[in-house]
Amino acid sequence: MEKSLGSRWEPATDKDKELAAAWKAGDIVVFQVRKPRNGQHHKLMFALIGLVWQNLPEKFEGVITSKDGLLDELKFQVGHVDTHRTLGGKTVYKPQSIAFDAMDQAAFRVFFDDVVEVICKYFLPGIPAQQVKDEAYSMIDEGRNSGS
Repeated sequence: MEKSLGSRWEPATDKDKELAAAWKAGDIVVFQVRKPRNGQHHKLMFALIGLVWQNLPEKFEGVITSKDGLLDELKFQVGHVDTHRTLGGKTVYKPQSIAFDAMDQAAFRVFFDDVVEVICKYFLPGIPAQQVKDEAYSMIDEGRNSGS
């Protein structure tokens, strides 16, 4: 939902309109208000994954076997994980989601910057963070210019 002029809330999507139509006068409704995440920033994250995947150091071949595995490893490295202790006392980690509904823009910005630092440390050593970001930006710009 989004806020309109004044102090009224109005549905932002058809699905929101359907939900709101079911409400009756006097119903208590709770919803979360958050600023949507920047879609370009999300695309930039996946351009970074592609950049690292294309330049994956040999020592990680066979260890990281997919782009999804690479993203999970980056989540592990920056601590974006849930921790669980099994009944046997073993600690296991599960990568957290970076989906739009799981992370707002402020948290995503911190996550993104942390990921760039990990990339520069382990995957593209010697390349400055800004250069890595610039290359990822050029990848999404090329995609936009090529019609994809």
